Amino acid sequence: MTKTIARHHSTAAALAPRARPEDKILRVVEQFFARQSPYTVAGYRQDLLRFAEHLDLVARDAPQQQREQAFVQVARHLFALSAVDANYTVMQYVSQMGKAKVAPATINRRLSALRSLVKLGQILGAVPWTLGVQGVKAEKLRDVAGPTLEQIRMMLGAARQQQPARAARDVTLLMMFFTMGLRGVEVRELQVEHLDLPAGRVLIRGKGRTERTPQTLSMNVQAALAEWLVHRG
Repeated sequence: MTKTIARHHSTAAALAPRARPEDKILRVVEQFFARQSPYTVAGYRQDLLRFAEHLDLVARDAPQQQREQAFVQVARHLFALSAVDANYTVMQYVSQMGKAKVAPATINRRLSALRSLVKLGQILGAVPWTLGVQGVKAEKLRDVAGPTLEQIRMMLGAARQQQPARAARDVTLLMMFFTMGLRGVEVRELQVEHLDLPAGRVLIRGKGRTERTPQTLSMNVQAALAEWLVHRG
């Protein structure tokens, strides 16, 4: 009986998790980036690097390897603070950015990155508190009406005056922007395998999404894409 109990305890000990606090933080950072779209990951990486520089955890001109380690250092430093100290530290960071005339939208995006990191840390049991620091009031939006129909026609006309391959590419880009309302990053990430011309559709990864969804191509866009693919090969 005693041997059976001993074996039971030995097996339980072998199966028990042996994660240290540092291991939890590594898992938080890994999951933090794994849950986002590539475009969001690129933005969050820059946002966390700015905070690491604010904390003097990494220099702006530091080697790439050191900058890659800064993400874990930020999480380790922030999670080790009390709720009061963490929120105060982030409040000071927001205040410093305001004094440096950083755009309100940029401040709020960097703050959002920190909030998201801490929220995931709380979910995974690495930190018991959340960030309650409020964002700053955004400035009034500038005119975002965009170009007029006549201006779009002028741009298409200018694009068509270039050498054939470049003309085909630029006309296709302009038509995807103006007839489909796609963002620059959505077009930039497109690969040939995302295009299905016979079905008249393309797979787009929209803002905040990790999976691609189909969008219908108009006949004009299909024709422009077909011409560009002739030059592209």
